[in-house]
Amino acid sequence: MPWCNASGVSIRYEVAGSGDRPLLLAHELGGSLRSWDAVVAELGDDFTIVRWDQRGSGLSEKTVAPYDMRAHVDDLEAVRAAAGISGPCFVGGVAAGAAIAVIYAASRPADCEGLILCAPALGVDPARRGYLLERANDAARAGMRAVVERSLERSYPPLAVRSPAAYHEYRARFLSNDPVSYGLANAALASSPALDLLASVDCPAVVAAGRLDMLRPPEQVKSVAAAVAGGRLEVLDCGHIMQVQAPLEVATLIRTFAGQVQRKLEA
Repeated sequence: MPWCNASGVSIRYEVAGSGDRPLLLAHELGGSLRSWDAVVAELGDDFTIVRWDQRGSGLSEKTVAPYDMRAHVDDLEAVRAAAGISGPCFVGGVAAGAAIAVIYAASRPADCEGLILCAPALGVDPARRGYLLERANDAARAGMRAVVERSLERSYPPLAVRSPAAYHEYRARFLSNDPVSYGLANAALASSPALDLLASVDCPAVVAAGRLDMLRPPEQVKSVAAAVAGGRLEVLDCGHIMQVQAPLEVATLIRTFAGQVQRKLEA
């Protein structure tokens, strides 16, 4: 269970799989690298998979200083170097993790072979920004239990619960977040530049929407796919936290997309 230093912050990461194609996976706001467990279990023969706990999440260092989304990208670069990954990679992210993936691809085009954007939360409108900052303040003041129900009622609604055990485990992990760190992550997402950077992304991309997603429904996600050159939309039967709710479908999406990119490169 290794850690690396990223701009003075200790970041926990894991490397799994035996495939010859590197895959970097960014988790959602309030999640951890554990959110990808079931997907990683399906893809280990196809990829060498790197995932990490974003600063303030999981077993990475908890901080008190504000930061922006580019700090997450710098952390990813440090993790990639520590894991010994070189050359172009497939980069995937769910929700706020998709924003990290987009900023990474836009700022380091030579290092991104393809993007997998699941339920992408790339930017927020003024009303949503106010909600994120309010939620950040509530968590920091009253703890994670003060925000868990309103967060999960839309990101993990009852219709998206296939496995009650998986839902309850996810909820328990959500509650284990450090409230101050969770608030800082909300504030960083509230000023994300990822939406404005979409047009500058120059690599193949697949964009996945959840049919049951109450936060980023397919009609909204469609515009993200249209904004990326060569991007296409896939709709999965799940909600917002799709790698937990529909891991087999997400794994299949990633495997199929990577295969299509590879065939184009070989053509």
